[in-house]
Amino acid sequence: MHRVSNMFLCIGLIFACLNLPGTGHAQSWRDLKPIPASTITWHKGFIGTVNEDKTRLYQLIGRGDFEMPFLGKATQKTELDARAAFIGRWLERHPKAIAVPVEAYPFFSKTVARIYIWILDGPDSLNLELVREGFIDGSSLMTNLRFEDLYVTAKQVWDLRKQASAAEEEAAKARKGIWSDSSYRDANPPGKIEYPALEELARFERDAESISNPSPPSESGKKGM
Repeated sequence: MHRVSNMFLCIGLIFACLNLPGTGHAQSWRDLKPIPASTITWHKGFIGTVNEDKTRLYQLIGRGDFEMPFLGKATQKTELDARAAFIGRWLERHPKAIAVPVEAYPFFSKTVARIYIWILDGPDSLNLELVREGFIDGSSLMTNLRFEDLYVTAKQVWDLRKQASAAEEEAAKARKGIWSDSSYRDANPPGKIEYPALEELARFERDAESISNPSPPSESGKKGM
């Protein structure tokens, strides 16, 4: 129930945000490019800002907690401290890491953007490490928007989905973080990464597979080459 309730909460928030006036693609915050991860200051939960700019809220998860760093506490302080310490240590070990925008949309205001990012340093991913250490489940790394509205490809998200599933199973086997709670494990079988709807997931899988395995040219196409 935990994952399902988070999913509907996220979808509801997105519909509310996307229906705000003046939130079209012309918004300046849609002009996003990868930035050095070291420029982001992390606040409560998984939200960060750059140079105190509160119009762009960078977040390490796609779905799940929609915490605002400037409002009241929504998570236990010990958990927040553990998250912050882990993120800080990872970034210290990866000084050249890059924050790659994945999706962005207005967040309760047409002037504030919620930006889901992947923090990468070569093959190393902070997002996946958060799953591997049991801070979040793998479904938290999935996206909310349509594939055509993402800043990354369907194949990249599909590849991440596979890695998140493996990382989640690894964390559950070691009973780390959220997986130390037996009732949570019983309610959320590890390795089953959610996506908003079965139809969308099927489409997503087809898109990703077509990119991975492009169809060979037809006989007529070959003759015309």
